[in-house]
Amino acid sequence: EVTGCKVNVSTTSTSGYSEGILASGASYSSSGNSANYNLIEGNEITGGYCGIRFYGTNSTTNCVQNEFRENIVTEFYYAGIMVYYQGQVVVDGNTIIDRGTYSNSYGIYSYYNRTGPQYTRNYIRTQYYGMYTYRVNQDNTTRGQICNNMVVMYGSGYNYGLRVYYYPYKMDIDNNSINMLTQSD
Repeated sequence: EVTGCKVNVSTTSTSGYSEGILASGASYSSSGNSANYNLIEGNEITGGYCGIRFYGTNSTTNCVQNEFRENIVTEFYYAGIMVYYQGQVVVDGNTIIDRGTYSNSYGIYSYYNRTGPQYTRNYIRTQYYGMYTYRVNQDNTTRGQICNNMVVMYGSGYNYGLRVYYYPYKMDIDNNSINMLTQSD
């Protein structure tokens, strides 16, 4: 459990070795069964390549029941919250705002998260992807949710408020607000 912490990481670094909260294998970008049943709640995370990155085992054996609730994640370079290979993951009530220096940033980056993932009540402000999911909820045992999120996009190039990519299954996508602004806004 990580709750009520202030985590400050470089707000100028563009390196993957600069992470706010990280669970992974031997390196920042390698898979590993290193984090299950964790609560990351009420933290203020400033800076880093990713504010929060949890990198599970693989596409068939996920880390399970990690929850990311009510965190404030700002000034990150690449992704606010990145969750790879998670089962029953909850990303709820977070405020996620990028640093505005990288045109390919992600608010929430979700990859192969299975078994009823929940992405709810998040406020996201970023340039490129508000929320990106790839192969979300491939197990059909529990419905997943992308609900009640507010996404504000402000980049001048290609912008995607919400991209649910490659075979989502049994996902409820309801009541999300996406506001696409221009760079001058």
